[in-house]
Amino acid sequence: MSFPWFSLEHIEAVPIPNRGKVALVSISSAARDFADGNGFGAVLRVHFEDLTPEAVESVWPHEGETVGLFTEGHARAIWRFVLETRRQGLKVWIHCLMGISRSAAVAAALGMLLEGDGRDPFERALPNPHVYGVMLAVGAKMLEVGPFTEPSAAPDSTSDSSTFELI
Repeated sequence: MSFPWFSLEHIEAVPIPNRGKVALVSISSAARDFADGNGFGAVLRVHFEDLTPEAVESVWPHEGETVGLFTEGHARAIWRFVLETRRQGLKVWIHCLMGISRSAAVAAALGMLLEGDGRDPFERALPNPHVYGVMLAVGAKMLEVGPFTEPSAAPDSTSDSSTFELI
């Protein structure tokens, strides 16, 4: 699979040769969980919780508070970043805090739509089904009509504008 995914600890602990040839999608639910972008060819930082809509409805105890669910805006930003950095010849890596759910879901969707095989993350991790489904739906639409003809990569109206950072 051309879209390896990792935990934050792995990204920070392991020396990465040729970092400049790697584009990193850095996923977190807190500012401290982002990887250091030093030396990577490009970094997209995306902020959302590792939840599904069903989990929010059943366990989120704070009525009136919003929770950072993965949105179509997040998916568009990731797809644009991935397609553009691959066009520039960079490899794409993905990380989240634990390297089990969010990053695996993104890697599975990218692998499925761009390479025809996204099974590996499902065999070695527990991809978040909501993230995977949104990534597939948005990616299929963007690949059909063109990645740069969709609405802006900015977060949609239900997202905090601080959830994206391209460095």
